[in-house]
Amino acid sequence: MGHTIKIAYNGLDAIDTASTFHPDLILMDIGMPQLNGYDVAKEIRKQPWGKHIILAALTGWGLEKDKHRAKEAGFDFHITKPIKLDMLERLLTDIEFNTV
Repeated sequence: MGHTIKIAYNGLDAIDTASTFHPDLILMDIGMPQLNGYDVAKEIRKQPWGKHIILAALTGWGLEKDKHRAKEAGFDFHITKPIKLDMLERLLTDIEFNTV
């Protein structure tokens, strides 16, 4: 699909990577080691460079309370696993269309 990606294996690395890479979109699991996705989202949103990044929680936790907590943490989207490829493609296309 022509996108540049970076991978982080824990919450601290996610913040560090985002601070230097400045992606348009971050797909992030909630249950990461060191810092969970909620805390990472909150930290990213505190940063000047993180206010306009689109954050998507990609998680197995899909209850309404989980979606609400993700929104409160700063996520723009809450996607419950497993994600279907066509859904991911639609998300990327919508984001690309809206940021061009």
